[in-house]
Amino acid sequence: LLRVVAMPGEKVSLLSQLPENAIRYFFSPVDHIIVISIGSLPIRVWEFGIGGLLALSIPWWPKVGTRTSLTLGWVGLLAILVCGAVLSVGTSFPGWFALWPVTGAALILLAGHTDVRWSASTLLSSTPLVRLGSVSYAIYLWHWPLLVFVLVLTGQDAVSPLGGLAVIAAAIALSFASTRWIEQPVRSWSLTGG
Repeated sequence: LLRVVAMPGEKVSLLSQLPENAIRYFFSPVDHIIVISIGSLPIRVWEFGIGGLLALSIPWWPKVGTRTSLTLGWVGLLAILVCGAVLSVGTSFPGWFALWPVTGAALILLAGHTDVRWSASTLLSSTPLVRLGSVSYAIYLWHWPLLVFVLVLTGQDAVSPLGGLAVIAAAIALSFASTRWIEQPVRSWSLTGG
């Protein structure tokens, strides 16, 4: 396990020992410490495992009817959205609360695609959401550093709803830009020279 700790106005130091709860926090507003922790994968491996097992087993699951598909899709999507609005990330993740959004995602996958116009799969297949999904990993990578910098700059331990929307908007903008001008050019590099 490795962590990088940056105190305002001080040099960055690398530490090899982590306190038990260090992997839960990216920013500690009380201590004004930024913690980047590499090592939370073992704690979250079950989340990837559920997705992997589901992906491998879906071909053997019975095809669900339209009504069941609609229900599974909307319940799954609603579960993810409500989870994001209700749970506190600082006290809930990583941990068993992650079962909530993981189950929501699993329900969406189990629902499959339906051509019904008002289904969750049709909404999630819309061009704007597919485009947003194409930079979702970049959004994931950008949002925490942006949030931390806002918290450090403002001296607050939380952002307002408007501040949160601003962080999300900035993360999305930076994600499209970094995907276009960094990720895509790097992907097209040829290591063989030909």
